[in-house]
Amino acid sequence: MICRSLYASLAHSKIMIAVRECLLGGFAIAVVAVAAPASIATASCPKYLGSDIAVQSVSVGSGNFSVDRNWYGPGFHIGGVYYSKGFYVHAPSVASFPLNGAFSQFTGCVGQDDGDGDCGNGSRIRVYGDGRLLWERDIGNGPAVCPPHLNIAGVQTLVFEADPKGDKTCDEVEWVNALVF
Repeated sequence: MICRSLYASLAHSKIMIAVRECLLGGFAIAVVAVAAPASIATASCPKYLGSDIAVQSVSVGSGNFSVDRNWYGPGFHIGGVYYSKGFYVHAPSVASFPLNGAFSQFTGCVGQDDGDGDCGNGSRIRVYGDGRLLWERDIGNGPAVCPPHLNIAGVQTLVFEADPKGDKTCDEVEWVNALVF
């Protein structure tokens, strides 16, 4: 990932604009901050949870917490689509990532692994920021579910929970392209 910062002040104004532009996987992503010069923080490049930001604490129902691989091998397969970046858990699970208030948005997708074919009746997924529920959804076999961009401004710890919806035989949950910026 290659990043650069640009700063500009508006004429006759006490406002500064900071743009942090990053090249990520062939795509340019810009993070913009507007504030008074004294309070502006350097905007962060997008970072992958698991790969760039290590898990702080984790509990997994079965198997291990894995980064950029699932139970079966490298990468992830959800709804017939391959993803190379993300993290894997088996429900019930809780994974916490330290953000220290450095990011404002989360984006990513979550799904049930294709590896075992029909994986029971799915999982309930939750995302918390400092104990506050930000997003909740039931998932099962099929395509990945992508939440909208979640506002995580000021969040110190981002937590991902997965609970089985009954049958615990293969509640293999994969968070893919999980980025904070």
